[in-house]
Parts: sequence; C-alpha cells; structure tokens
Amino acid sequence: MRDVAQAAEVSVQTVSRVLNGKDNVSSQTRDKVNAAIETLNYHRNIAALSLVTNNSLVIGVIDFSQAPTGSSEIIRSVQRAAYARDYFVSLAHVENLSAKGVRSVISSMLRQSVAGIVFVAPYYEALSTIDDLDLDTPFVVVAPDRKFDYPSVSLDGTAAARIAIDHLTALGHKRMVHLCGPLDWVDATVTMESWYKHIQAHSHPLFPTYVGDWTARSGYETTLKILAETNATAIFTANDQMALGAICAVNASGLRVPEDISIIGFGDLHDAEYFSPPLTTIKGNYDSVGEASIEVLIDVINGVSRNSISFGLELIERSSTAPPKS
Repeated sequence: MRDVAQAAEVSVQTVSRVLNGKDNVSSQTRDKVNAAIETLNYHRNIAALSLVTNNSLVIGVIDFSQAPTGSSEIIRSVQRAAYARDYFVSLAHVENLSAKGVRSVISSMLRQSVAGIVFVAPYYEALSTIDDLDLDTPFVVVAPDRKFDYPSVSLDGTAAARIAIDHLTALGHKRMVHLCGPLDWVDATVTMESWYKHIQAHSHPLFPTYVGDWTARSGYETTLKILAETNATAIFTANDQMALGAICAVNASGLRVPEDISIIGFGDLHDAEYFSPPLTTIKGNYDSVGEASIEVLIDVINGVSRNSISFGLELIERSSTAPPKS
C-alpha cells in the first residue's frame, strides 16, 4: 500500500479510502490511486485485512427466486460489486419457501461467519419470513417496492405500468391488457395495482388482468386467451420471456406484431433486440441495484444507518409497438 501511495503521491490513508470505496476522495485523486494500483498490479492481503478489521470479508447472498427473472442479473451485479471491494460471496438458493426451510438456509450461511447477508426476495412469503427474523448479522433485502423496517434496494415497481401505458397511449392505443406474473410475487402485484391506477387515470377501458408464470409458454397460452376474449390492441407483459410467447401466439393466430397487436415487455433481456420483431421493453438497471445493495450492506456492517433505495426504469423503444389500426 505504501508503494501505491508513493506512486500516486498521496497518503497511505487516502489509498485506504479509495480501496474501501469511501466518498471523501476527489475524482482526480481517486483516478491517480487507481492508475497506480493498476501499474503496480497491487492486491490487498485479504487474510491479513480480515484479522485487522475483525471482519470475515465474506458476504452471504440468499436467493429466493425460482423463475427466469431479473434476479439472476441482480445476483451477478452483487457479486461484481462485492469482489470489487475485496469481499468473497457465498451464494445459497432457497428451494423450500417454508419458514423452516428459510431458517435452515440462513443457519447454514451464519455458520460461515458471514459479515452480512443480501436477501434477494421477490416473494411475499419470503419477505414475511425475513420480517420475523431476529438477526444480529447485518443484512439488506433486494425486493420490489414496499415499506420495510430494514434497508432495502429495489427497482421502482410502480413505474413499469405507468411507462407502458403512457407509451401505448401516446401511440393512440386505448384497449390494452396486462399479462402479469404470479400474484405471490411482490413485483407482480405492485405492477398490477399500478396498471389499474393508470388505466383509470387515462379513462381507458378496463380489461381483466391475465396471469402468467414468467415463462414463454405461459405468455403464449395466455395471449391466445386474450385474443379470444378481448378486442385489445396492445399487451403489456410483466417480463420479456412472456412477451416472446405473446408474439408467437399473435403470429399463430394469423395476426402480426405490431400491425395488429402491439406488445411491450419488461426487463430488456440480452436477446430482446433480436426478437422478431425486436421487442419494445422497459429496462431496469440491475447493475445499480447490485452495486447499491453492497454499498448499503457494507455501511450497515460498519454501523452506518441507511435508508432504502429505489431505482427508476427506462423505456427501450423498438419495433414491437406501433399505432393501432385506424
């Protein structure tokens, strides 16, 4: 560390602040220190640092998700953010959502003497179990919008429906349907409630909400029902996988996207721009969620009180939405 300080012409304390991600360092100084670290190929001795700080430098990540959603993207970003701060990540997946099953996984994690835990918890049942915990170990919850008594990081679940409705309304659509995710998922319920609120605010016709299970198959099967039971000109699906199934269902029915039916998804999968047609979707910044969850957790580990954080969403406009037929 002294060599890095000398090369960057700063104090050892300043190098330490940069390595630990502290804010009280100017961007110019931070760049100098990072350049010196790269030039010298400097790596901290994690074992020694763990002894000095009385911190195991291991962060537990407990994943409750059981479907192809944005949770995997969040977990990858959590790992990157932790590694960048010299923390090792121990990952566990909860298969049994009962209180007993959850507590068993947490107990296994605590036996590893983790410094803190990130819970990726999209289910109501998972959140209820966490609410009942009496953990001495610092933790943060990555979960959709909800009022917590503990720090949480999330995407703004109420914004997705508003963005979708505003976009479709601007194109001239009035008859639109929401294909939501399973209602035991918090974000599915939050988005559905926001959908009804904003549909009514625009005075659009109110259709029933159709429920899928996040998979392309459920998007396909449910969209066939939507086409048979409604005269909707647009569908907003709660994730991109269901949007893929919806596009296939429209094509199988002899209709076209977006000429006959506009479809907008959520998540911006890596392959979404290669759908046929390329999918208009709503993007959440999963990298920011992962980064913030580690920042908040490390502050809590260090005794700093933190409020919950929510990140906004962005419309990615491609070719699957267009004005309705006149």
